[in-house]
Amino acid sequence: MKLALPFTLTGVALILIPIGLVHYWPYARAEFIPEDLSQFPNSYYAAKAERLSSWDDERLERHRNEPDYDYAERMLETVHNATYHCEAYNFQQSWFTWLSWKTGFYHLIPSTDFGVLDLKTFRCGFCHQRAYILAKVLRLGGIGSAEVLGVTGHVVTVVTINDDLYALDPDLGIGPVEVTGIDTMEGSLEPEIKERLYEAYQPITEIWNKPFTDNIVDYYITRENNEYYNFLGLDIRRLYQSILFSFERVIEVCFIIAGIALIGIGCTMYQFEVKNMGALFKLLNRTDQNQTP
Repeated sequence: MKLALPFTLTGVALILIPIGLVHYWPYARAEFIPEDLSQFPNSYYAAKAERLSSWDDERLERHRNEPDYDYAERMLETVHNATYHCEAYNFQQSWFTWLSWKTGFYHLIPSTDFGVLDLKTFRCGFCHQRAYILAKVLRLGGIGSAEVLGVTGHVVTVVTINDDLYALDPDLGIGPVEVTGIDTMEGSLEPEIKERLYEAYQPITEIWNKPFTDNIVDYYITRENNEYYNFLGLDIRRLYQSILFSFERVIEVCFIIAGIALIGIGCTMYQFEVKNMGALFKLLNRTDQNQTP
């Protein structure tokens, strides 16, 4: 009993540790979180839906004969609702990303400059991270034109459908909005494009304020930084991350296997101790009988 119990309790602890970390890890949060999230558009600081488990999540599957526009619109809503806004370099996405960041293990691969990009681990991030994830989802769904476009102080996903360029903003949940020309035009856009942007971002104006919407629209219509991100470069970083983050599940499984093994050892030792205890009782009983006059 004295030896069996520590083995068993240690085994139970080893099993509960990874389970607890997976289910109760306090995911990354923004530095500023409003007291009333309902006052912010589309749960900006908190996921509205269950997180996406992987690139193969059934919610990302394209329906049969689903038009490009409809699929892009549905994926925009899905990615936006299943993720939320936090600091780009907040690596508290899971216990493993936090530990690897704190220990410097994360720096062993060239993948930290854009934050977490791997969907299996991603919970929240800046606009460029969510824009990449949406673009990757759309490419996997058959829209090969999906790209990540930086528009001065913001980053969005863009797709070409029937020769028209559409912007999708997974950070704010806005789109698709037709913005043909923002990636090539010099100076201001045509007035009707600016009007479409204001109309599309009207939900943001109603909940936040007009100056905020003015800033977003200005991001689109300037040519200071309307440049495409290197999608292949982002993809390579995401691949490096997926390799590194795969060790998270390996470690969790090892903990569980070790816990089961220790519980097994504890049970075996318990049976052995009980058996020996029974033999000892029999021996003592015989001794008492022999000493009885």
